[in-house]
Amino acid sequence: MISKKPSQSTELALRPTYRMVKVSSGKKQKKSTNRTEATRLTRVPRFPPCFDACPSYMCRRRFRSAESVDISGGSTFTIQNGHQQFLVVTVASTTAACWVDCWRIRSLSFWVLNHIENPCSLTVTPQSVDIDTNNFNDREASYSIISNSEAQPGAMKIVPSPYSPLGGWHKSSTVNSTGPLFLFQPAYGGASSGDWSTQIMDIEFEFVPHLVGTVGAYTTTVSTGAVGTLGGKNVLVSATGMILQDINNLT
Repeated sequence: MISKKPSQSTELALRPTYRMVKVSSGKKQKKSTNRTEATRLTRVPRFPPCFDACPSYMCRRRFRSAESVDISGGSTFTIQNGHQQFLVVTVASTTAACWVDCWRIRSLSFWVLNHIENPCSLTVTPQSVDIDTNNFNDREASYSIISNSEAQPGAMKIVPSPYSPLGGWHKSSTVNSTGPLFLFQPAYGGASSGDWSTQIMDIEFEFVPHLVGTVGAYTTTVSTGAVGTLGGKNVLVSATGMILQDINNLT
């Protein structure tokens, strides 16, 4: 079979495409524009490096106060409230389990906005007490903000120590699941029902998913969600005081 010599236009079409780039020496260098678009070999370490298959991740959960619920009596955020921000439905509209191995609070952010002419405030108090050895307690503290008018909201951010219960790691088990972490207590400044101030709470979590070993023992009842649905629950005042925002609410 006689092969036909490619035409000049065909040869040009088959040639790799190059572009001119400027280097610091002032000389021009040819560089292929399609080298990173093709499958290729590249270098790897001569020996396998250390490998962590279970890294930690960050997420944020936002809660907004319910307009019709009075929280001024104070309500505690417990360890199980933290477990309930990482739920997966295991039995449709019945049961959900915590899908993380452990979690901790990286930071707590609060905003308070009064209603009409009633100055309001918010006080947050760490509550954790060691129930066994008296060696791991949150120190006494009380953090507060005030909103004097709608044009002057109150705002604060608390960064707990990772060496305290409030900022430490909590396993997703049933051990001390009702243990309190902090007390949330707003004061409405004399406002009547329906004129409660508005509170926003952001909790920044660090967590490690279940990837090794057995899952934790913590489960909770839910009233919605197909099997596999991810979501969380409301918190404070029997899960009616602060409403989970923007993700699946499995309360």
